[in-house]
Amino acid sequence: MHTPASDNNWLTLQEAASLAQRTTKTLYRWMNRGKLTYEVDRSGRRMIARGELMRRLSQDNVPRPVPSHRDLHCLTREIEALRAQLTRQESLLIEMIELYRPETPEGLRRKRTALGRHNQDGSAQTT
Repeated sequence: MHTPASDNNWLTLQEAASLAQRTTKTLYRWMNRGKLTYEVDRSGRRMIARGELMRRLSQDNVPRPVPSHRDLHCLTREIEALRAQLTRQESLLIEMIELYRPETPEGLRRKRTALGRHNQDGSAQTT
């Protein structure tokens, strides 16, 4: 058997946690679940092989699971609502541009009517 403490390929839990940018609690959890193997040195400390830690960390880089059907449905509904809102805002913007540059008496009347409906805070204005 190796003597982990005397080999540079072995890391203490604190060294492994620092290298992995994880907490020692996370490493304990991995070890307890069998996701990270270790050996115990002569003083009873858990030691982790550097290569074993690198193997475990490479498993963390696998793509995340695809969102569930329910999540996709919610996102699809949200996208549809945002598209509808964008369409309404585009229509209002076009209307405001037309009102801004009235060239006919009818355009002036529409501008006055629109301004009478909305003041700066968006509420109806009475005239």
